[in-house]
Amino acid sequence: MEKLIFFHFFLVFIFLFVYLSNNFKVMIKFLKRKIKRRRVKKKLLELKNFYDIIDPGRLADINDCKFIFRNVLRHINSIYEIAPLSSHRIVENKKLGIFIILDDKKITIINHVCYYSNIPLSDREWKKMVNMYDNKVQENRMKRIDQMKSQVEYSLLKLKNRILIKTKNPSLE
Repeated sequence: MEKLIFFHFFLVFIFLFVYLSNNFKVMIKFLKRKIKRRRVKKKLLELKNFYDIIDPGRLADINDCKFIFRNVLRHINSIYEIAPLSSHRIVENKKLGIFIILDDKKITIINHVCYYSNIPLSDREWKKMVNMYDNKVQENRMKRIDQMKSQVEYSLLKLKNRILIKTKNPSLE
């Protein structure tokens, strides 16, 4: 039925085009191009359906997954890991009981009740999520470096004071 409606629409469109167009060669060229585009679009759709893997994780709402990811990423008790060889980005939160893996434009969310795997993300969503993750890891790394530096300065000051005290009173050993 859908093909029949499309065919009638296409015939009406051709009739209007021929009626309004004075150049017959341009019209033929246009029709050939339209038919080629239609064939290519149909072939691409077949290929897309052929390579689509039906996964129960796809039933999950992508917006819900993004919401969960953003909130777990911001949570205080989250632990961040990056696998250097596979480039997996992992967020683990034991308090919430959630484990999230970002890999190859797909997100996997695991908790004790549900398991959503390989939920596809668009390029834009993937870039946003990876950027958020990388920024959060960078922010935490900078905080840890500052904390380590502050501890080192304090401990060096302590060591200096100990050395000064020991050199002034060598009998305290």
